Formats: sequence, structure tokens, C-alpha cells
Amino acid sequence: MAPFSFDVGIERWRQRPTALAECLGRWPEAVGRWAQRAGELRLADDTFSAAYESLDERLAAEVEE
Repeated sequence: MAPFSFDVGIERWRQRPTALAECLGRWPEAVGRWAQRAGELRLADDTFSAAYESLDERLAAEVEE
């Protein structure tokens, strides 16, 4: 799973790191670190930011259907 997916889930979709960690079988702290790193990349890397926005748009389209 791409690291930006964790950040989208936490920042845009208000998922808790604990809930994501349970789904992934990982520690909440690890998921939180991944999301933090993804947030940093989103601000520093235009390609990463575009992929982040694209994922958010696709998720929103799925929810609307």
C-alpha cells in the first residue's frame, strides 16, 4: 500500500491510526509515522502531492456512488 494512502485516510477521511493499524495488523505508532512522512512528502514533492490528490478524488467518487 502506498504511504500516501495512510495520510489520505487520516487527514482527509478522519480515520484513526489505531483503526488503520488494526486493519493492517501493524502498530498504531507505525501507521502514524507513515502518515507523518506522507504529509511531509506531500508538501515537498509535486508528484507525490498529485498522487495524493488523485487518490482522494477517486475515494470521494467511490463514496458518492
